[in-house]
Amino acid sequence: MPHIYCHQCFPNAPLEQTPLNPVNSLHTINLQNLICNGNHNFAAQRVSSVRSTINSVAPTSYLVNQTPAHAALRQWVEKGTATDRDSRSSVATQLLDSGAFINSSGALEVQGPCRIANTLIESLPDNLVVVGDLFLSSCPNLKALPDFMQVTGKLALSDCQSITEVPELINAGSLALINLRNLQKIAGSCAQYAGDVFIDSCRRLDQMPVSFEVGGKLTINNCPSLPELPLNLSVHGDCKISECEDLRRLPPKAEFYQHLEVVWCSQFNLIPDTTLIRGNINVSNNQSLNRLPSALLQQVSINHLGNEREINIAQSGFSDRFLDQVESSPLARIFYTGNSTFSDMEFSDSESVDTRLHIVTKPGNEYEDISQELFHEPDAHTFIQYAGNKAVDDGGVSRQAFTEGLKQLIVQNPIFVKSSTRQAFINSFDISNQKEGHQLKRDAYLAGVFLGGFNQLNLGTAKYFDEVFYKSLHDVVTNMKDVTVIYDAQQVADFLENPQTGINDVLQLVKTLRPSMLKPSMFEHYRQDYAQEELRELRGETLLYLNLAQGLENAGFHFENDYMAFYKSLVGVVDLKQELISHMKYLQNEHTHVSSTEAKQVLDWVKHAIHEADDDRMPKLMQDLTGAENIRLTKPFFVTLATFNKKDVVFNSHTCSFSLDVNIETFRDLVKTNNFEYFRDNFLIGASKVLNGA
Repeated sequence: MPHIYCHQCFPNAPLEQTPLNPVNSLHTINLQNLICNGNHNFAAQRVSSVRSTINSVAPTSYLVNQTPAHAALRQWVEKGTATDRDSRSSVATQLLDSGAFINSSGALEVQGPCRIANTLIESLPDNLVVVGDLFLSSCPNLKALPDFMQVTGKLALSDCQSITEVPELINAGSLALINLRNLQKIAGSCAQYAGDVFIDSCRRLDQMPVSFEVGGKLTINNCPSLPELPLNLSVHGDCKISECEDLRRLPPKAEFYQHLEVVWCSQFNLIPDTTLIRGNINVSNNQSLNRLPSALLQQVSINHLGNEREINIAQSGFSDRFLDQVESSPLARIFYTGNSTFSDMEFSDSESVDTRLHIVTKPGNEYEDISQELFHEPDAHTFIQYAGNKAVDDGGVSRQAFTEGLKQLIVQNPIFVKSSTRQAFINSFDISNQKEGHQLKRDAYLAGVFLGGFNQLNLGTAKYFDEVFYKSLHDVVTNMKDVTVIYDAQQVADFLENPQTGINDVLQLVKTLRPSMLKPSMFEHYRQDYAQEELRELRGETLLYLNLAQGLENAGFHFENDYMAFYKSLVGVVDLKQELISHMKYLQNEHTHVSSTEAKQVLDWVKHAIHEADDDRMPKLMQDLTGAENIRLTKPFFVTLATFNKKDVVFNSHTCSFSLDVNIETFRDLVKTNNFEYFRDNFLIGASKVLNGA
């Protein structure tokens, strides 16, 4: 074998001519014979990059340090079924003609674009790598894609009616799924595509990864079974979603960095305040959408691009009164209602177009009033007022009301039994009649709706529930996809009384919830012999969990796949000190001259006082400052030195705006005497005794 010279280092060396390789007309070259001065990478290069010392009349193709694919593809063909073998042989020939080879990683590599169409092939070769695009169309018997398949360009599947899942262990630059009639799932917990993702007419698709990042455009069209978008959805290009009938809401953690369009989705009714949308918005022709997030209207949380931004709400479910009110408001964003175009300026008179659900309550009735109102609009954002109190609710009143309502929920709702440690467990019931069963189902749903609204405000339930409760609820949630959810009174009665109705659902959930109650042998006993009296109690408890989970879901709470993530999202913040201290910043008051030294010192003193608070004091201090005992802060908590009218008041807390005013005169006197202890003690004893709605 002659020496082989690097073409980049020795461009004038002639090409070698040798007999053709009978396997695939490509030669394998031993890299030990390669002479290269530049440490160039030849692992995937063709003969155009190598030259030999022998003169040549005509060029000959080579592969560098790669194995011909003929043997591997022949084995793949031979492993096929009798009906599949001819199709495999045809595809193998096509891959070889495209220069397929076994690369240094042992994968079958082929140069794209590669088109496989109108074939009865049932599967593709394992460890397939396509450098470029791969198009699979009209392959009716193709049942699955191989794990570890890599496509550096676009992976496009169309009219492959046996495909039910896009596997997790697959890597593609961009993705197109078109008219896959039986596709149900894009598997995995995390998916990333650098290019575009296009999903069209996949009518049974109902599950996507929890995390889904698209570097280009995302289009989802005519997927009527898709109930929700990925929780952690990030789209860097334009996003268009249309004709997805079961889609009800955008994910609260979703990020849309360009324009967003959600149209012709009949059940779509919620854009959360926390959803990030940077471009124009088109939510027209959604008949169930009758509210816009207050953050969108107030130009906070959802970022905006200024006066050029457009929001299209034509032919959606907004009332004539709402449209009239908005049209008469001076707005800075451009809205299109179908009747006229108008601008929204500052939205200072927000009450005229406030889309929140207005709830009036009184002390001691918070849970009953809130849950009853949310029963029919579980995902609504709330505007809560106490009877006789006209304070504007910008968050603080809602947090206070929900916190008080949580304590009442534990005591008043019959589905819970409270332990001596104030932690609540779900009760067990022997349900013997339809009326009682339907009422308990309703009670469970009310509790779920209330906890869902609780979570919307970033509140946590802290220690009011035992970890066992969350573990059980999470187990129900993970099984809900395969379980019949109970709705009306007759379905409840059938579920409770008829042993043949959903028995496998019940036993599977009980097996998860209470393993000690249901050994494998007992499972078979119940399934075959239908021990009705014993099953009724199991059915009742399962029914409560089912409807509690359904209430949470309808209230916009999105369940994490991981149990601990689910647990933390409902329980809330464990380290209240760290949560509060890490979000504190100083805010300059334009009416008070404060030096940078004073600003730093008052912030340090407040942080130091919080640090010295004992664990029993922290929930009350948190409520004094934010309106809630346990809350995940999503924006800074501001401390300001200000002038007070009352000299004896040291602190004034604004729970709605997450801010604390400190009396500047008192503070300066305490600094002169270095009396931090007086500052700390007053702060911890009562930073704010009265909820301030300002």
